Amino acid sequence: MQAIMLTVSIVFGLALFAWLGLQFWWAGSCGLSIAVVLITLLFVLFWYIASFLQCCNVNLFRKNATVFTVTLASIYVVYLTWSAMASNYNSECQLNMNDNKNTALQIVIGLVFTFITISSIAVASNESVTNGQKSKNTEEVQSVGGDLVAEKAEDCK
Repeated sequence: MQAIMLTVSIVFGLALFAWLGLQFWWAGSCGLSIAVVLITLLFVLFWYIASFLQCCNVNLFRKNATVFTVTLASIYVVYLTWSAMASNYNSECQLNMNDNKNTALQIVIGLVFTFITISSIAVASNESVTNGQKSKNTEEVQSVGGDLVAEKAEDCK
C-alpha cells in the first residue's frame, strides 16, 4: 500500500507542477493571473516542505499531513487556480476563453474531485485492524498550530 501511495504522490506531484507551469504560460503577461499562480506555487511548496520536515521530527501540522495528502490537496488547489484563471473575461489574459473543451474539462474534473471527496468521507474510519482485531485509534496528535483549532467537540462548548 505504501508503494502505491508513494507512486501516486510522485506521479501526481510531478503532474501538478507541470500543470502549474502551464498556468504560468497561460497567464502570459497578465499581472493578476501571474500573481494567483505564484501564490499557489508558494503555498504548494510550503506544504511539501512542511510534509518533508516530518522526517526531521518537525511537525508544523498533524502527523497525517504526509506527502500523499499534500499531493492530493495541492492538486485540488491547482485545479481551483486553473478554474479561477479560466473565469477571467479579459481575452488578452485568458488563452482558453470561449473554449468548450476547457469548460467541459473543468466540469468533469470538478465532478471527479467531488466523487473522490464524498467517497473518502463515506469510507473514512477511526478504527484500525491489526491481526484481525479491530481497535479505535485514540492517539492524540499535536501540531504547532494544534491549539489554534478546536479539535474536540467538548472544546467547542
